[in-house]
Amino acid sequence: MGLGAVQATFGALAARYVVDHGGVDAPGRVIVMVGDAELDEGNVWEALAEEAVSGLGRVLWIVDVNRQALDRVVPDARTRQLGAMFSACGWRVIELRWGRQLRAVFRRPGGTRLQQRLEAMPNAEYQRLLRLPPGAVRKTLVTSDGGKGDATLDRALSRLADDELAALVADLGGHDLATILDAFDAAEGERARPSVILAHTIKGWGLPLAGDPLNHTMLLTDAQTAELRGSLGIAPGAEWDGFAPESDEAEWVRRLPPVFSSPPARAVPEVPIELDEAYQADSSTQEAFGRALGALARLPVAASIVTVSADVAVTTHLAGWINRKGVYFPTAKPPAFADLPLAVQWKESPAGQHIELGIAGGHDLATILDAFDAAEGERARPSVILAHTIKGWGLPLAGDPLNHTMLLTDAQTAELRGSLGIAPGAEWDGFAPESDEAEWVRRLPPVFSSPPARAVPEVPIELDEAYQADSSTQEAFGRALGALARLPVAASIVTVSADVAVTTHLAGWINRKGVYFPTAKPPAFADLPLAVQWKESPAGQHIELGIAEHNLFLLLGALGLARELSGTTLLPIGTLYDPFVPRGLDALYHALYSGAKFVVVATPSGVSLAPEGGAHQSVITPGVGVALPAIAYFEPAFAREVEWILLDALRGLADRTGESVYLRLSTKPVDQSLAPAPSAEYRARVLRGAYRLIDARGEPGWDAEGNAVHVFAAGAMVPEAVQASRLLRARGVLASLFVVTSPDRLYRDLRGRATYLEALVGADEEGVPIVSVLDGHSHALAFIGGALGVPQLALGVDDFGQSGTRADLYRHYGIDAPAIARAATVLLGG
Repeated sequence: MGLGAVQATFGALAARYVVDHGGVDAPGRVIVMVGDAELDEGNVWEALAEEAVSGLGRVLWIVDVNRQALDRVVPDARTRQLGAMFSACGWRVIELRWGRQLRAVFRRPGGTRLQQRLEAMPNAEYQRLLRLPPGAVRKTLVTSDGGKGDATLDRALSRLADDELAALVADLGGHDLATILDAFDAAEGERARPSVILAHTIKGWGLPLAGDPLNHTMLLTDAQTAELRGSLGIAPGAEWDGFAPESDEAEWVRRLPPVFSSPPARAVPEVPIELDEAYQADSSTQEAFGRALGALARLPVAASIVTVSADVAVTTHLAGWINRKGVYFPTAKPPAFADLPLAVQWKESPAGQHIELGIAGGHDLATILDAFDAAEGERARPSVILAHTIKGWGLPLAGDPLNHTMLLTDAQTAELRGSLGIAPGAEWDGFAPESDEAEWVRRLPPVFSSPPARAVPEVPIELDEAYQADSSTQEAFGRALGALARLPVAASIVTVSADVAVTTHLAGWINRKGVYFPTAKPPAFADLPLAVQWKESPAGQHIELGIAEHNLFLLLGALGLARELSGTTLLPIGTLYDPFVPRGLDALYHALYSGAKFVVVATPSGVSLAPEGGAHQSVITPGVGVALPAIAYFEPAFAREVEWILLDALRGLADRTGESVYLRLSTKPVDQSLAPAPSAEYRARVLRGAYRLIDARGEPGWDAEGNAVHVFAAGAMVPEAVQASRLLRARGVLASLFVVTSPDRLYRDLRGRATYLEALVGADEEGVPIVSVLDGHSHALAFIGGALGVPQLALGVDDFGQSGTRADLYRHYGIDAPAIARAATVLLGG
């Protein structure tokens, strides 16, 4: 998701830092492989814009330009801009667009026409070309958009058979081994700057699903696997065998250098237990940090310390350290302000021990107004005015490199006041009524106020929708949204996805409502049998973004303020994978802070997505849901609960009485027969945050002080909790089971005098211990025992995820039925 690519690149910077500070210069390169859609992530370009990165000659990126994201074909502009963007960051760009066979055809008579046709072809049309029968490939190539034939190109292609032509147009540079090796050699010769190889490929190359726009989650059938095995000469069962010892491949492997292993660690000088440092009587912890670091700077261990800041070094009290140790940069720079009396001396050299990163104007009024006029005349595309300014212009601190936190002295303020003709105390007075300025202000349009809100069709309390006997909450969301698509209120709904629309069950909605784009695009795959029809037009109601969660949340924030800004109430629903909520957390917080209202559907979640490993498994997100203001976090267990929560959320958005909602869903199928029968009381309790699923009080021998236990379970763990209650019953322990649908609402309700939690647990159950369990960090439910004043064992996933079967992972993290039962037994002294 762009993170590994950047961390590996910064690894090269770290290695350069080590060498510049006396470490061993290890041979080799840092090679990063990344997909073109992964470059949607803003953190990639924030990193590449760092000045120090542009000098890392050992870095080589290989970008797999396959033009496919998860849901859609990558927009043409992104593919065409990649080389220019890397070049602008100072990289050497090596583009492998076409293979040798196709380049040879380009050099033949009429070949230039073919090259022009292919290179002008939009990505979507090229992907469609890859899926066409051979005979249709020729017809498509020689026919223009207007349906007119290209006789010159047709003649140039006449010597090629249909099968040969179809294979030829798929001859991309990223699959041509000789071309790839040439690119490696070219990159190897470039040591002054990083290099990037843009390797154009076909996703699924050589397989039946090659180039299919939805092949990200496709699997080969058994027959297709057998055919592939046969084409490669591999016997059944020998798929993972090594190369034959006498083969050329085995000999090549034997000649490879040994696999990397960490070099011997060099000793670090001892870190003291305490410092001989005095702190002021009134001292902040931030100031104390700066003084402690300054004291460390005088000790031998300081040689091993490196500080890093995202453009806030001075304001986080690193000034003393920087003055002593300097700023690191791979090549020395002359200190521009060395002759000025500055509080911080910014001396950049390879010996420095502070690394400064970025945070990823105009003074001529007539020039500025001209720029506004020029921008006003440009309506086909956005405009940007690059206004060069001097920070602090017109003040004594103008241009001072440390003026970000500077304040004028009283004398300087008085001088400024006098130069502007402002009397003391009149700094905030308005302009004189007879002045030109006052007249100009009077002519301004009125300050913005929200236009009258247009009515939203009613959101129903429930839907006439049936759910499968074994249904996941993610599947239930898709079915509920599909049912809403048939109602008038659907006109107000807009969905947004960060390239995961299909895998978060938005396919049905998209097929009915289409994809929004400001201008209509011809559907490239309309004549092909696809599960999702990607029809883009101004009438569409789904907005597809690239893999960039920050953009997702900021767009949700903008859509969620449409009522206040335009008078039209939109009901925005955004989908993303739950583990990637933290990727856009800053933007989500900002969107909520702005007052926007929307629904976030985060799925799949937890280690229940067992085979995909830690990268796609969320742990901390339940805590995020509880802690975020202005948004209610829900984690339903059953399909009907998803429907009720979604509808209640949309009603709150429509009438502006509710807050935003975060729905944490799962792909784990759950037996719906475990749920209570639908009723008004059941629905009310779901929306309030919890309900009792199993009441053990009526069972023979139930004893609050002897054999009773409470189990509180959320989401996908409810079936395990039910099974645990059965295991406990066999041991003579009687467990009541409470389903927590919203840890957030349950926790917030504790501020009231009469809490819902105390009403949920009867007075006759005082003192009954609690086991809580969810597929997320255990602390999200750990408050329940304290709120009721009873012992609690909180079970959950408190470490990074792993890959395995669902049963294996539940057992590993101690959240399966036997683990729940064991925890209950421990609480009862067993």
